[in-house]
Amino acid sequence: MSNIETDRRAAPTQEYLEKLAKELMLDKASYEEMLDLAAKSKAQRVSSDLPEYIMERDIVRAALRTAKEVDATDAEWQEFIDRLTKRKPT
Repeated sequence: MSNIETDRRAAPTQEYLEKLAKELMLDKASYEEMLDLAAKSKAQRVSSDLPEYIMERDIVRAALRTAKEVDATDAEWQEFIDRLTKRKPT
């Protein structure tokens, strides 16, 4: 664990983190925080312009997790994008 915390070793797999969370009896918020911290130490899994934006904003992580839980459709995501795009200065 010390090696993981000091970035000398990558975070464990998702499966291991799930087992660890159960063993530690983490609540949902603590489990999600553990996932967020693990993501910071793992190899890049999304476009390089996104991780910092996602990890700096709790609401973005909450939105993505909610979309995942409800299995948001492409149409729902497009509606969200369209709403945000309307705010963009031209």
